[in-house]
Amino acid sequence: MQLSDQLQTSIKDLGAAIEVIAENARHGDSAAGLSDDAETWRSTSPTGPTGNHAASPEDVRRARRSAVCLAHRLLTLLTEPAEFIQDLARQNQLLACLHWLGEFQVLACIPLTGCVPMKDVADLAGVPATQLFRTIRFTATAGFLCEPEPGHVAHTPLSAPFVAELSYLDAAMFLAETAAPAALRMAAATRRFGDTASQPAETAYGLAFDAGPRGFQGALEQRTKLQRQWPAFAGHLVAMEDSISELLGKLDWTSLGSSCIVDISGDNAGVAMATALAENYPSLRFVVQVNNTNNNSNDHTLSSSTSTPPSPHITIHPRVPGTLQPITTGAVYILRLAPALLHWRVRVKRELAAHWAVLRGNPAATLLLIAPLLLLPESEPERAEADERLGSAGPGFGGGATAGGRGTTEAGGGGCVEGAARVRDLVLLQLVGGDEEGVVGMRELVQLVRSVNGNGVNGVSGVNGGGGVDGGCLAVVKKLRLKDSATVALGIRYQPDQAGHD
Repeated sequence: MQLSDQLQTSIKDLGAAIEVIAENARHGDSAAGLSDDAETWRSTSPTGPTGNHAASPEDVRRARRSAVCLAHRLLTLLTEPAEFIQDLARQNQLLACLHWLGEFQVLACIPLTGCVPMKDVADLAGVPATQLFRTIRFTATAGFLCEPEPGHVAHTPLSAPFVAELSYLDAAMFLAETAAPAALRMAAATRRFGDTASQPAETAYGLAFDAGPRGFQGALEQRTKLQRQWPAFAGHLVAMEDSISELLGKLDWTSLGSSCIVDISGDNAGVAMATALAENYPSLRFVVQVNNTNNNSNDHTLSSSTSTPPSPHITIHPRVPGTLQPITTGAVYILRLAPALLHWRVRVKRELAAHWAVLRGNPAATLLLIAPLLLLPESEPERAEADERLGSAGPGFGGGATAGGRGTTEAGGGGCVEGAARVRDLVLLQLVGGDEEGVVGMRELVQLVRSVNGNGVNGVSGVNGGGGVDGGCLAVVKKLRLKDSATVALGIRYQPDQAGHD
C-alpha cells in the first residue's frame, strides 16, 4: 500500500474512533473519556454510537485504544530519523523523571485536586526546588503533571492515577530500576553467552545486577519489592483484564443453565471475574480455587482480604496448582495465565495433565485456556492459521466443532498490540533468557496442548505427546481472539478418538 493510501486509511479510522470518544464526552463523561457507571450507558452497534445514543463503556474503551494505536501508526509513517532520535531522548528523560519523582515520593506530596506551590512540594519532599521545577516542566510536556499558574503544580488525569493506584508507579519503577538496566546489557550478554546460555544467571539481568546462580527468579523470590513491582509491570504491559472480559462476553453462558464454573488460575483476579459473571448469569455456580501454600506475590496467591466470597453463588476452595482436580462436575474450567507468570509452559502442561481424567470423564466439559500471545505479521503462517474459521463451533463452548476444526472469532490485531507483545518478549529474554520464556503464537500454544497425554507421569499424567489408553487426546475445539488484543482463549476438550485430532 502506498504511503498516501496508508495515511488516508489511518486518518479515516482515527476520525471514526475520535467520533465515538467525542460522542461519549457529549453525554457527560469523566476527564479521561470514560465512565465507570455501566447503568448510564446504552449499548449500540460495535462501530460506535448512533443517533442520540451513547456508546457502551466497552465501545469507548475500544475506540480509545484504537485512537492511540492509530496515532502511533501515523507517527511511525511520518517520523524521520532526526525525529526518531529526539523521541528516544524524550522517552529516556521521561523515564528518568518518573523514577526521580517516585524515588522522592513527590507525587504523593501534590494534592489530587487543586494546585500547590512547587516550593512547598520541594520542601515537603526534601528535594532542590530548581530540580523539581525543571523535572515537572518537562513531564508536563507529556501530560504528566501540569503548571496551571507560574510556580504551581497540579495533577493531571494522567498523573493522578499514579497516586490513587500504586501499581502504576510500581510498574514505572520496575521499568527504570530493573527492566531498563537489563535491556542495556543485552549486547554484553550476547557477546558473552551467545546462544549457549544454560544457567539462570547467564542473562542480561545477571550481568546488570551481578545476580546469584538463580538469576532473576532467585531475586524475585528474595526481594519483596520485586514481588510487587514485577506483576504490576507485566500486568500493565499486557493489560489482559479488559480483554478477558470481552472474550468471556462472547461465550454463551446461558446455555450452561445452572452448571458449575471452576476458575483454576489461583490468583486474586479469579474472584473478581467470577463476581462479574455471577452478576450477569445468576443461575451459574462458581468455584474459585486458590493456592494458599505460597506467599510469593509472583504466584498471585489470594490475599486474606478476598478470602470471603462476595456472592452466595461463589465458593473459594484451596488447591495447589498442577495437582489432580477434585471437582469432577464442572462444565468449564478456566485457566488464566498471568502476564507475570514465569515457566508458564510447565504450568500449562501440569494443569492439562491434572484435568485429563476430568475432561475424559465428561467429554462435554471444556477447559478454557486464556493467555497473552505474540501476534505475528500478516505474512507469517501462524497468523494465516489463526484467521481460519472453526467450522460450526458458534458462540458457545465448542459445540458442534470437530477435533480437527480450526479458526478464530474476531481474529486479527494491530501493530500497537503486537509492539506491546514484542516488548514483553524481549523483557523476558533479558530477564530470564532463552526461548523457553518467550511469548508464543497461536500455533505453538495449540501444539503445547496436543503434547499432553494421559499415560501417567509423576503421578499426574503424561506430557510426551500421543494419546491416552483409549486413543483419545486433548483437542482445541475453539479459538477466540480480539482485534485489538494479544490475549487469546482456547476451548479444550477431550476427544476419545485420535483419528479426528489435527
